[in-house]
Amino acid sequence: MELRMPHSLFLVAAASVCLFACSNGWQPDGGERPGRILLSAGEIHEGWYFAGGDRVTIEGTINGDAYVAGGEVEVYGTINGDLLVAGGQVTVSGTVTDDIRAAGGTLRFAGRTGKNIAAAGGMITFEKTSDLSGNLLLFGGNVQLAGSVAEEAKISAGEVSVTGTVNGNVEFAGGRFVTHRGALIGGDLDVLVREKNDVDIAGGTVQGRVEITTREPKQASRVLGFPQWVFWAKVVWALSLLATALLLVFLFPRQLVQTGMTIVARPGMTALWGILGLLLVPVVVLLLMGTLIGIPLALFIFGLYVWLTYLSGVSAGVVVSHWLMGLSGKNGWALFGVVVVGVLAVQILTFIPYVGVAVTLAGLLFGLGALLLVLYDEMKAHRSGVAQAPPPAPLD
Repeated sequence: MELRMPHSLFLVAAASVCLFACSNGWQPDGGERPGRILLSAGEIHEGWYFAGGDRVTIEGTINGDAYVAGGEVEVYGTINGDLLVAGGQVTVSGTVTDDIRAAGGTLRFAGRTGKNIAAAGGMITFEKTSDLSGNLLLFGGNVQLAGSVAEEAKISAGEVSVTGTVNGNVEFAGGRFVTHRGALIGGDLDVLVREKNDVDIAGGTVQGRVEITTREPKQASRVLGFPQWVFWAKVVWALSLLATALLLVFLFPRQLVQTGMTIVARPGMTALWGILGLLLVPVVVLLLMGTLIGIPLALFIFGLYVWLTYLSGVSAGVVVSHWLMGLSGKNGWALFGVVVVGVLAVQILTFIPYVGVAVTLAGLLFGLGALLLVLYDEMKAHRSGVAQAPPPAPLD
């Protein structure tokens, strides 16, 4: 099974980057500090749709691709294109004619998808009404599959429960895999688990071959539950972030504080920029690498991209510093001391199972988005010749 990205997405990626780089200003529907964003039933939006806020609801029709981020995202209408979505709680019960790419804490699918779904989340549920015409690719903690998948499924998760139908082959790697009576897997089932007792296949639910592979446990020295090399890599990573924070505090203190305050004041916008940056910039780099004249620009963009993703760890620490101790009026060593507390707090959380993954992803998403927003504001101020405005005040 191979999930292919349609060629149209490459065009969307290039055009989206051009939009951010060349426009004089851009905001998602709902304004600079969005709260509730609603595309009402009966309303039709032509072209690409961008939205970020605390709650985003789509009840109308979008004739184009949709890029959505928010604390809670609900799609009840029709998207005649791709859907790229991230949020704390995501519900897709409408119709998406092309692909869905989703990430979030809780993902719920209850509608029709015309092509493929690729999703990552803590809890992923496919209701009985969900109807997928293509392939399924999932990474999750707990997966409930009660709907219909027309082709194949590849799943990596802590636990999977199948009560619906997958017409093609199923590949699973993770903790526990269960099929219940009434479920149907039309092709072969390949399962990789720690023990055979972690697999429970109800009779008659798999029409093809069933192969169960168990992982041989390896005895290795561990520190705090991590292999030694992982533990020390985390320590070195944290120390490198502290060294970088020291340089930023004395070289770019205003920009450092502004990245953190941007996340606090504009979470929806920051998340949306982070998603677009993470997914679209690599695609643009690949497009540029395809031409001889574009290779130098591709290398420059890729280097900047890697550097910004690294700095996102410092930005996440700045946010925590603001929440814990406040940043107002601090500079020099006083500012560095506060930032150290935030960076270390974030890095300590990464040692906690499951929580660490969520913290890392959130830091990368919001940190990168804030850095891109700050760079964009700096470039606008430079072009206009106006002094850069102070960081936005945090929302109450």
